[in-house]
This record gives sequence, C-alpha cells and structure tokens, in this order.
Amino acid sequence: MNERDWPRWMDTKTAAAYTSFEAGTLENWRYLKDKKGPEWIRLPGGDIRYDRLVLDAWMESMRAAS
Repeated sequence: MNERDWPRWMDTKTAAAYTSFEAGTLENWRYLKDKKGPEWIRLPGGDIRYDRLVLDAWMESMRAAS
C-alpha cells in the first residue's frame, strides 16, 4: 500500500496495520509511563486517533544505527 493510500488520522486498528504492531500493543503503550509508544490524541467522545506523520517519525526514531 502506498503512503498516499493511508489516511492522515488513523484509529487504533488502522495505525496497527500501518505500523505492523498489534492493536492491543498500541493500546497497552498508551498507558505506560515510559511513553514507549507513539503519541496519540483522544477526540471528544473518547475515540483515539494517531497522526500518520507522527507514526512515521516515531518509527524512524526506532531505526537502529548500522
């Protein structure tokens, strides 16, 4: 799937597919004090969204130096 095919704002299930992490893993990371997971926002009504640009930067920050 091309980057342009992914929405800018994603729910947990879509963000999980985008990052190749399980949705449950992203959900668990939201509540860890060490902030292991990517930043997210809670919309009025309680829905969670992840910004694709933030996910890209977060995944890039995990890249191992060679």
